[in-house]
Amino acid sequence: VATLNPMTIEVLQIFQGSTTIVRYVSRPLFTLIILNNMGCRGKKLCDTITWNNLHMKLGDVVNICRCLDIPYGKGIYVLPFDDFIKGLSGNIFNVYPRPYFLE
Repeated sequence: VATLNPMTIEVLQIFQGSTTIVRYVSRPLFTLIILNNMGCRGKKLCDTITWNNLHMKLGDVVNICRCLDIPYGKGIYVLPFDDFIKGLSGNIFNVYPRPYFLE
């Protein structure tokens, strides 16, 4: 998920909830969903987690293109995260990843 100032969204001619393709230097393509954020000043694109996934630093320039047709994925690959789930109980799948895949 990327958050942009509404004025920036208007300039880029994309819409709230649009799926976009983001490319940074020679990294793979990433798809992000654009959301409005009135408190976002300037052209801030995304949070630190997305920055880390793209291997970006503050002030780097990225290319954003609107994607009109993205097919649904057939599956995901979840890396081990044992250090994150220590002390948690219950069905972790229903709590964390499942809401992101409901339509």
